[in-house]
Amino acid sequence: RSLDLSGHPLVRDAANGIWGIKHTKINNRRTYAASAKIPSANWTVVVDVPENYIAGEVSSLTNIFFLFTAAPLIFLLLIIITVTSRMTGPLSRLTRALTNYGDIGEVEQVEVHGNNEIADATNAFNKMVLGVTSHLIIPQTPSFKPQ
Repeated sequence: RSLDLSGHPLVRDAANGIWGIKHTKINNRRTYAASAKIPSANWTVVVDVPENYIAGEVSSLTNIFFLFTAAPLIFLLLIIITVTSRMTGPLSRLTRALTNYGDIGEVEQVEVHGNNEIADATNAFNKMVLGVTSHLIIPQTPSFKPQ
């Protein structure tokens, strides 16, 4: 069966000596088309690919990129934020208590969370608070016993 491509835009271009890739509309569909001349056979080769086929591939690649790159990065960022806030929370409470003691002389113990270096520093601070309050006559606020 023979296919008449004489009306194809690239065949018309090839007849005028124009070669290459073109974004065009063929039979009411957007398409990318390419043409090339094969001089030894006196042929003109024309290939066209529907635009939605190429756009579908790009959309698929975008989804794969998001799935394997962006999603894990977002997940990792959430883990970093969670761990950082859990680490800085006790340190912030200890810093606030030290600042209050230094600025206004308010002595209060700090609640101990966890079993790490910050918890050790908090316990040391609470022992200091007990030592200070035992030597001073200061009304004590409800406090926590050092561990």
